[in-house]
Amino acid sequence: LNVLDEAHHAPADTYRRILKHFNAKVLGVTATPNRHDEIGLKNIFQSCAYQYSIQDGIREGYLCDIKGEQIKVEDLKLESVKIVAGDFSNAQLTEMLMQEKVLQRMVLPTIEYAGNRPTIVFTHAVEHAHEIAACFNRQKEDSAIAVDGGMGAGSREEALTQFEKGNRQFLVNVGVCTEGYDHPPTACIALFRPTRSLGLLAQMIGRGTRIAENKTDTLVLDFVGIDNKVRTMTVMDVLDGTILSEAEHLKAQELQAEGFNAVDALKEAKTFAAYLDSIQAKMKALTSANAFDVLKMFAIPNCKGLYGGDLATFRQIEILEKAGIKCKPELQKGEASKLIAEIFERREKGLATFKQIKYLKRLGHTEIDLNISFAEASRLINQKAAKRNSVYV
Repeated sequence: LNVLDEAHHAPADTYRRILKHFNAKVLGVTATPNRHDEIGLKNIFQSCAYQYSIQDGIREGYLCDIKGEQIKVEDLKLESVKIVAGDFSNAQLTEMLMQEKVLQRMVLPTIEYAGNRPTIVFTHAVEHAHEIAACFNRQKEDSAIAVDGGMGAGSREEALTQFEKGNRQFLVNVGVCTEGYDHPPTACIALFRPTRSLGLLAQMIGRGTRIAENKTDTLVLDFVGIDNKVRTMTVMDVLDGTILSEAEHLKAQELQAEGFNAVDALKEAKTFAAYLDSIQAKMKALTSANAFDVLKMFAIPNCKGLYGGDLATFRQIEILEKAGIKCKPELQKGEASKLIAEIFERREKGLATFKQIKYLKRLGHTEIDLNISFAEASRLINQKAAKRNSVYV
């Protein structure tokens, strides 16, 4: 049996050669299965035996809570940086981050927000790391030390020891602490290198999530441009394990600012966004009356491929169009069956028909409950009709 840690590296040629050489069963373990290059792990591993999320760890007390703070930086114009292989161009990003104004506007807020928290600063390049450490030390004497992969083992170990003993508050690194480094008292992560990689961000934030005495949470400082035109990965994306929608992202930020912890903020944000989506789906369906939009409005799961993917029958189309639902030629038999089942189920439950709901929307009832009864819908429609037919003297 081969046991492979950091198993997200398994698709690499070096790892494949080792696995091929031993020709044994493989157990892979990783905290970040999402690779930035989007190469999946299914070519190495046939199944996922167990999943344990960061949210699970926080809820069960194995990891500390995470608080995010987004700081806007003037002159950090990520929209002008090219995207190469899915992330920011190394050369262009380094040039932008090395501007003295940008350095100052990232270092000063970090000192303010971090307070006395032991802080790991993630940077983009070797020169960038050492310049940031120097900038910290100009503002707060002997507070920072830089470490990079090009340093000798002795020098690198000495730098890490200085941080771990508390002789330096800020450990400024590039590519050294991303994977495997563990110093539980770390209570602040400063992201001086924006990224569009969910896996990379999870690795960086993970350095601050260990439990330690007198530690209640870790603070993640995320730096963005003033206009924030470019979507980068955030704390909430990492917690969810997916890239959140804009509505989820904004609501989660708002709730954290109100004092919600990260897990609760994410849960509430997703509930809120789902509600907004349902409203939008309903409005779109009632406007278009298109069968595909109506499927979404009634939250009917994807049913493409049922009955072999055959197209809807003439009889199905006849029933749906009589119910006020327009059918496109590509509507499948399985989709039509689900919609017809929904129509008959609503009838049995005494709920309003699709035609009634659509008509109420035309009458100005924008907040229509899909569970409104047939009788109540009829009453509202008749009430509106009576008002229109009234004659005033």
